[in-house]
Amino acid sequence: MKLTKQIGFTLLELLISLALSSIVLVILVGSFYQLSQNWQKQNDTLDKHIDNALMLVEIERALSGALAFSYRDEESAKKKTFFTGTEDTLQWASNSSPSYNDKIMIWSVKVLEQGIKLLVTPALKGDPQQQIDYAKKNVPESSMTLFENYQLNLHYLSESVDHKMQWLNKVPVENNTNFPRAIWLEFSGQRQNDDLPAFDLLVAIKSAKNHYNRSPRTH
Repeated sequence: MKLTKQIGFTLLELLISLALSSIVLVILVGSFYQLSQNWQKQNDTLDKHIDNALMLVEIERALSGALAFSYRDEESAKKKTFFTGTEDTLQWASNSSPSYNDKIMIWSVKVLEQGIKLLVTPALKGDPQQQIDYAKKNVPESSMTLFENYQLNLHYLSESVDHKMQWLNKVPVENNTNFPRAIWLEFSGQRQNDDLPAFDLLVAIKSAKNHYNRSPRTH
């Protein structure tokens, strides 16, 4: 009796091949998904770095163009100059805002536990602080969070009564007097992010000299 040679695969061999192919396919899909997630994460991180860098340039230009924006206080009916410079808040008016067609804008930088909250809104008639509060509640697109995982320290170069320059953590500005000559923004990584590179932004205020040179009779 002559035996015929078997051609093809047995059912068992096909099942084993399908099982191995499924395992390889699962591994490939998992690897592709992981690579896609890593790429997306790196892309998001890159976008944040670009946004931070662009806004840092905007902040620098806006600070250099800070001006003594005057308004009349409704309660006291007195003329006041808008500027806030404390350890955790920096607010000013500027006519150097390239992204806003160099219109006079109100800028607000608030130090958070993680990063900073930046708010920009047009300067209208009245108290700028009320305009900031209104924008916070009603215009969400006017604010953004930047430099997450960074700690910001604010310093103000001011002239003392005896005409000595000194760095302060806060500076009162009333009626165009004691307007800071420069502002130092010191960024450092928080404790859980010590590997983040520290960097500084030192901005000289162009119009500060004019504020200091004005005599009381010109106010």
